[in-house]
Amino acid sequence: MILFSLIYLCILYIHGRPLAIARSSPPSAQFHCPRQPNVVLPLSRINDGICDCCDGADEPDGACADDCEQVLAAERAARAQAEADFAAGSQKRAAEMAEFTDLLKETVAEIEQLTKDELPRLEAEVKSADVEVRNAKLSYMNGRFAAVKATVSDAIKDIGRVATFEEIRTLIVTTCHLAGELADANGDNHSRNKSTCLPLRLAGLDLAFVWEDEDIVEYKATIRRAEANGGDMMLPEVAELLVKNAQNGNGMVTFGRDDSKGSSAGSASGSSTSNNERDYDAYGDDDYHRYHDDDGYHHDEDDEEDYHRGEDDGVEGRAVVAADEDDQGAELESDENKEARRAAITSSIASARLSASRSPFVSQANALKEKIDSLLTESEDNATDGEDVDEKIENDDEKEEPTTTKKEDAEEASGADTEDPAFDPQSLQMTRGALDRRLQHIQKGTSFATSAMVLLNALEDDHGDDHGGLKQDMINLAVMTIYHSQLGAGDIAELFYLAMMGSDPSPAAEESEGTCASIYSAICPPTVERRSGVELPPSLLIEAAKTRCGERVAIVATECSGDSSYLPSSISDGFSGYFVPQQFSENDTLGKVYVAMNSLSALVDTVSETERNKLDRDSALNETRNKLRNLEDKIGGRDEPKYGADGELYGIRDSCHAMESGKYEYEVCIFQKATQRDKGQKTGGTNLGLWAGMSRDEETGQRVMKWNKGTKCWNGPARSATVYLTCGAETKLLTADEPSTCEYAFTMESHIACDDEFKQELGL
Repeated sequence: MILFSLIYLCILYIHGRPLAIARSSPPSAQFHCPRQPNVVLPLSRINDGICDCCDGADEPDGACADDCEQVLAAERAARAQAEADFAAGSQKRAAEMAEFTDLLKETVAEIEQLTKDELPRLEAEVKSADVEVRNAKLSYMNGRFAAVKATVSDAIKDIGRVATFEEIRTLIVTTCHLAGELADANGDNHSRNKSTCLPLRLAGLDLAFVWEDEDIVEYKATIRRAEANGGDMMLPEVAELLVKNAQNGNGMVTFGRDDSKGSSAGSASGSSTSNNERDYDAYGDDDYHRYHDDDGYHHDEDDEEDYHRGEDDGVEGRAVVAADEDDQGAELESDENKEARRAAITSSIASARLSASRSPFVSQANALKEKIDSLLTESEDNATDGEDVDEKIENDDEKEEPTTTKKEDAEEASGADTEDPAFDPQSLQMTRGALDRRLQHIQKGTSFATSAMVLLNALEDDHGDDHGGLKQDMINLAVMTIYHSQLGAGDIAELFYLAMMGSDPSPAAEESEGTCASIYSAICPPTVERRSGVELPPSLLIEAAKTRCGERVAIVATECSGDSSYLPSSISDGFSGYFVPQQFSENDTLGKVYVAMNSLSALVDTVSETERNKLDRDSALNETRNKLRNLEDKIGGRDEPKYGADGELYGIRDSCHAMESGKYEYEVCIFQKATQRDKGQKTGGTNLGLWAGMSRDEETGQRVMKWNKGTKCWNGPARSATVYLTCGAETKLLTADEPSTCEYAFTMESHIACDDEFKQELGL
């Protein structure tokens, strides 16, 4: 009886409802134990043979022993413990509640100050800084446009007036060609789009052009111009691109949407193979011939500024676009039109004098590569045959010791040379690699030239019948493409002569065409041509051409006079007439032309300073916003406080509580997750659920914590956990159970449950 009563009381105490029975039945259906006022029995428990009252009052006289002294003593001890736990728990709860109240008051005041004063001020400063940055970038753009205008005026002067449209166009395309060779030789990787003519792209930005959708496999592109798209609506975009490039210096540049494309340049036949996979043998001697501008744009003698199309609209490389009027543009353009564009562009590039100057080297390089490959293959075959003979000799050795005569016979049978080989395979490999690299430079140049043709075609389409405006744009682009190409004055002088001079070559020059000296027979010695009182080329380029001729004519004469069957041990610059382009240097005389462009650093510094100021303002604003979020987190949020309406969870925030039961250890973490682990397991375990909040049972008023969305049971629900709280001096788990599959129930005592309601319920 005593044991039963103690267990019964403990169960009632553990569940935190010692008086629940006293309130569960109406008075007319209850029996009160005389000496135990808190023990109330339903009438069905009277005279049932079980002694519920400590003195046996619920059973016939003499049926039960009187053990009230022990039972009442245990009840008094349990009550005293409950009172002590409540006193300690309620005191701790009250202290934490007071602390949270003070914290809440102080934090809310700080939040209000940040929200009403600090945050609006910083947001206004950031907005003002945004305007300053935008204006600084536009100022840089306008300053750059002015510098471009001054540069073009100084560089061209009257040249643009007397040069033909095709000469200017050829100058741009060949500049791109040489810039591609230089970029490949230097290993430059300034753009993610490896196939586009980067100098022309950047020159376009200097004139507020943005090319898009470039496809040098389909041979077409589109163009956007700031002036043609609402003016100011596009200017901030152009300004942003110009500033980024100015700040990056020689780093990765950007020129709009196309800069992130890994555009795959098509080969001369329109395929999309990569540079390294192209067949360099495609450069045949017969494909290179003198360029003539007999058709396409031509110069009207009556009006030097009036440029118009030839009757056949046959500008070399010009895209021929045909629209199908029947389907109203719904169908893609025909393969014939694409082939026409391809043929026009590839023919124009191949027939250009710069391309023709590369033909002898390409032809010689391919012949040497074939010879080297043959020698290397023969060497490998001989080595293999020698191994077979040696193996035979080793087998014969089992019967007879080898003699000098037998060994010599074996070498003779294998065809091996007892002397040192006539060539070094490693040296041949290096020679072949040098040839491949130079061929790749040329192929890269061809890709850039193809890109230039495609981009210029798009510009022509954009201008329509505005031929005067088109020519001026082309002149501007030519000057700025040279600037961005980073080519030295010597190479630009060569290009100028090839594009604009010697359109009627002498018989001697015609005879030398197709030889490795052809380019210098057209340049050296430098000549001056007069057109309508204008001297071509400019004096600066004449001096550069003289220097170039002095440096290279003798080298070319030597490289072009050797035995074609000779196998060189190395490939020097100038071999078969090909020189790798030279990069612009600080002492280059061409720098005089671009003084205005080099004076923009102050404007760039201004932009950088305003951007740093904006970053400081952004940082201050973000810091304040983070501070505001931290303050709100500190009090558990403002709209739906996670610590409860009165902050009672604040004292046990982020705490974890564990207990062992059976072969498992269980752990519940406030605001985090509940876990089941094997005993002794330190990490991991089964996720019983994530924190879902605390609520009150509507009937009993008991606090209930929940975790849900845990690991899914096999063929069952996702695991979940529920914790029932009762008052205690410390927070700890008391029991663990799994009443339903994958649904876990725990009891926990904690000081947060020691409130006035519990006090009244306990009758304290």
